[in-house]
Amino acid sequence: MPKKALSCHICQSKKLHKFLSLGPIPLANSFLPPAQLSATEPYYPLDVCFCSNCGLVQLAQVIAPEIMFKDYAYLTGHIRADESPLRRACRECYSEV
Repeated sequence: MPKKALSCHICQSKKLHKFLSLGPIPLANSFLPPAQLSATEPYYPLDVCFCSNCGLVQLAQVIAPEIMFKDYAYLTGHIRADESPLRRACRECYSEV
């Protein structure tokens, strides 16, 4: 079950104002295996709030990392295509120094 964000993730202010609700949705990148396609997938609220103290836009509910990343399909350290542009940018910056 998600926890409601009680304070801003950046400034800790309690001045959070919900301005958008996209309703309950399944977790992103959490794909059911073929054997579970007929099972009911868990849904979580996707509400967005604004901190009137620092201006941060953030999710209004916090999903525990052990739930959110249990079967997470995207791992940046294992995707070679993502490394090339970053390495190229680093080399370009380094060569200018």
